[in-house]
Amino acid sequence: MHPETKILVIDDNIDLTQIIRLVLTVEGYEVRVCNGLEEGLYCLYDWKPQILLLDVNIDGEDSRSFCQKVKAEKHEAIKVILMSGDESTLDYNEWTDADDCIAKPFDSDLLLQKISVHITQKV
Repeated sequence: MHPETKILVIDDNIDLTQIIRLVLTVEGYEVRVCNGLEEGLYCLYDWKPQILLLDVNIDGEDSRSFCQKVKAEKHEAIKVILMSGDESTLDYNEWTDADDCIAKPFDSDLLLQKISVHITQKV
Protein backbone atom coordinates (compact mmCIF):
# COMPACT_ATOMS: atom_id res chain seq x y z
CA MET A 1 0.00 0.00 0.00
CA HIS A 2 1.17 3.51 -0.86
CA PRO A 3 -1.23 5.94 0.85
CA GLU A 4 1.37 8.72 0.95
CA THR A 5 1.98 8.64 -2.81
CA LYS A 6 -0.11 11.00 -4.90
CA ILE A 7 -0.50 10.32 -8.61
CA LEU A 8 -1.99 12.83 -11.03
CA VAL A 9 -3.29 11.49 -14.34
CA ILE A 10 -3.80 13.95 -17.21
CA ASP A 11 -5.45 12.38 -20.25
CA ASP A 12 -8.47 13.31 -22.36
CA ASN A 13 -9.54 9.66 -22.71
CA ILE A 14 -12.12 9.46 -19.94
CA ASP A 15 -12.54 5.67 -20.16
CA LEU A 16 -8.80 5.13 -19.84
CA THR A 17 -8.47 7.52 -16.90
CA GLN A 18 -11.24 5.67 -15.06
CA ILE A 19 -9.40 2.39 -15.54
CA ILE A 20 -6.08 3.89 -14.44
CA ARG A 21 -7.75 5.45 -11.38
CA LEU A 22 -9.28 2.09 -10.42
CA VAL A 23 -6.01 0.16 -10.87
CA LEU A 24 -3.98 2.68 -8.88
CA THR A 25 -6.57 3.14 -6.14
CA VAL A 26 -6.76 -0.62 -5.57
CA GLU A 27 -2.97 -0.57 -5.11
CA GLY A 28 -3.35 2.08 -2.40
CA TYR A 29 -2.25 5.18 -4.31
CA GLU A 30 -4.05 8.49 -3.92
CA VAL A 31 -5.18 9.43 -7.43
CA ARG A 32 -6.62 12.49 -9.13
CA VAL A 33 -7.63 12.66 -12.77
CA CYS A 34 -7.77 15.70 -15.05
CA ASN A 35 -8.98 15.60 -18.63
CA GLY A 36 -7.27 18.77 -19.84
CA LEU A 37 -3.96 20.57 -19.48
CA GLU A 38 -5.34 23.72 -17.85
CA GLU A 39 -7.17 21.71 -15.19
CA GLY A 40 -4.07 19.52 -14.82
CA LEU A 41 -1.81 22.52 -14.25
CA TYR A 42 -4.08 23.81 -11.50
CA CYS A 43 -4.19 20.40 -9.84
CA LEU A 44 -0.42 20.04 -10.16
CA TYR A 45 0.22 23.26 -8.21
CA ASP A 46 -2.63 22.80 -5.75
CA TRP A 47 -2.25 19.10 -4.94
CA LYS A 48 1.53 18.54 -5.44
CA PRO A 49 1.65 14.90 -6.62
CA GLN A 50 4.81 12.79 -6.66
CA ILE A 51 3.99 11.12 -10.01
CA LEU A 52 2.41 12.65 -13.12
CA LEU A 53 1.02 10.30 -15.79
CA LEU A 54 0.71 12.54 -18.83
CA ASP A 55 -0.79 11.70 -22.21
CA VAL A 56 1.34 13.07 -25.05
CA ASN A 57 -1.66 14.23 -27.09
CA ILE A 58 -4.48 15.96 -25.21
CA ASP A 59 -7.25 17.42 -27.36
CA GLY A 60 -4.85 17.67 -30.29
CA GLU A 61 -2.23 19.52 -28.24
CA ASP A 62 1.29 18.16 -27.78
CA SER A 63 1.67 17.95 -24.01
CA ARG A 64 5.40 17.23 -24.15
CA SER A 65 5.88 21.01 -23.95
CA PHE A 66 3.69 20.94 -20.82
CA CYS A 67 6.09 18.36 -19.36
CA GLN A 68 9.06 20.53 -20.27
CA LYS A 69 7.45 23.52 -18.56
CA VAL A 70 6.70 21.52 -15.40
CA LYS A 71 10.29 20.32 -15.17
CA ALA A 72 11.73 23.77 -15.96
CA GLU A 73 9.72 25.35 -13.16
CA LYS A 74 11.68 23.44 -10.56
CA HIS A 75 9.25 20.59 -10.04
CA GLU A 76 12.10 18.08 -10.18
CA ALA A 77 10.52 16.07 -7.38
CA ILE A 78 7.63 15.20 -9.70
CA LYS A 79 8.33 12.11 -11.76
CA VAL A 80 6.67 12.43 -15.17
CA ILE A 81 5.68 9.34 -17.13
CA LEU A 82 4.50 10.12 -20.65
CA MET A 83 1.81 7.92 -22.21
CA SER A 84 1.08 7.65 -25.93
CA GLY A 85 -0.61 5.41 -28.47
CA ASP A 86 1.89 6.62 -31.07
CA GLU A 87 5.30 5.18 -30.24
CA SER A 88 7.05 7.80 -32.38
CA THR A 89 6.01 10.47 -29.85
CA LEU A 90 7.67 8.65 -26.99
CA ASP A 91 11.13 10.04 -27.68
CA TYR A 92 10.69 11.65 -24.30
CA ASN A 93 14.21 12.21 -23.09
CA GLU A 94 15.34 14.33 -26.02
CA TRP A 95 13.81 17.61 -24.88
CA THR A 96 11.00 17.09 -22.38
CA ASP A 97 12.96 15.99 -19.31
CA ALA A 98 10.30 13.32 -18.71
CA ASP A 99 11.40 10.52 -16.43
CA ASP A 100 9.85 7.63 -18.33
CA CYS A 101 7.29 6.66 -20.96
CA ILE A 102 4.76 3.95 -21.63
CA ALA A 103 3.09 3.01 -24.91
CA LYS A 104 -0.71 2.70 -24.96
CA PRO A 105 -2.40 0.35 -24.68
CA PHE A 106 -0.40 -0.94 -21.73
CA ASP A 107 -0.66 -3.74 -19.25
CA SER A 108 -1.58 -2.54 -15.77
CA ASP A 109 1.29 -4.58 -14.29
CA LEU A 110 3.77 -2.68 -16.45
CA LEU A 111 2.28 0.64 -15.34
CA LEU A 112 2.50 -0.38 -11.69
CA GLN A 113 6.09 -1.52 -12.18
CA LYS A 114 7.11 1.81 -13.72
CA ILE A 115 5.41 3.76 -10.94
CA SER A 116 7.05 1.60 -8.28
CA VAL A 117 10.49 2.25 -9.75
CA HIS A 118 9.99 6.01 -9.63
CA ILE A 119 8.56 6.22 -6.13
CA THR A 120 11.50 4.29 -4.74
CA GLN A 121 14.08 6.54 -6.42
CA LYS A 122 15.55 9.31 -4.34
CA VAL A 123 15.21 12.81 -5.74
